[in-house]
Amino acid sequence: MAVQQSVASERIRDILEISALRNTPLALTCRVDQTWQTFRSRFLGMREGKIWIEYPAAPEGDDRPPPPLAVGQKVGIAFKQRHHKYVFSTGAAQTATFRLGPDTVVRGVCLAWPARMHQLQRRAFQRVEVPQDRRVFVELWEGGSDMEPSSALRDRLVLHGQLVDLSVGGFQLRLLGDGDPRFQTGAPLGASLLNADGNDPIKLDCQFRHTNADEFGTTLGVQIVGLNETAGGRRTLERLGRILHGFQRDATIGAEPARVRAGC
Repeated sequence: MAVQQSVASERIRDILEISALRNTPLALTCRVDQTWQTFRSRFLGMREGKIWIEYPAAPEGDDRPPPPLAVGQKVGIAFKQRHHKYVFSTGAAQTATFRLGPDTVVRGVCLAWPARMHQLQRRAFQRVEVPQDRRVFVELWEGGSDMEPSSALRDRLVLHGQLVDLSVGGFQLRLLGDGDPRFQTGAPLGASLLNADGNDPIKLDCQFRHTNADEFGTTLGVQIVGLNETAGGRRTLERLGRILHGFQRDATIGAEPARVRAGC
């Protein structure tokens, strides 16, 4: 089954109106300094058939400034409603103040009405551990996926690691070697997943989220961004979905003998 399914046009208005009434939180993805970056926001309401959201900002603990949104700039929106996650791409129509109540005025962004919306499978966002008999290697560098260092600089600027777990929303990798790169939370990164499915490496735009050091080494957690905003990204999304399905299948097959032995 596909990772994403199209939402019927007659349902799009209902979904957006409910989200506007509830001021549902959302994630906004846009290009900043030639990299895809994600910010937090929420639906504010509907005016004259247009969607208004709060001007996006970085999550708590993330020092990035708000993105400089321009009229017509393409943005990606992702949000949850009940048991489903929805995504769509649109343009920023204008920015202005938005009155939420008699004494509450916030800075808002008006979004153009989306032509399409997709519903994503929840299971695709559940982290799946890499099966024990699989080794998937990761290369990581600062900047976006299109800022991969040249061969002359790779030894100094590219980090190497082994994939620990994966979802279409992010992954963890354990660094091969000592040290902590000390990335800032929210820093844009480029990544390449090697030998994940026997085909060409998967290039991804990411943002740094956290690090953890223990007796086994250093583990980095990153968020994948920008997959829904381009046709190539959506193809990568489906490819990641197939890899996740394979991981889940392999883990289930590998667990069956262990359960039999435990019962003996």
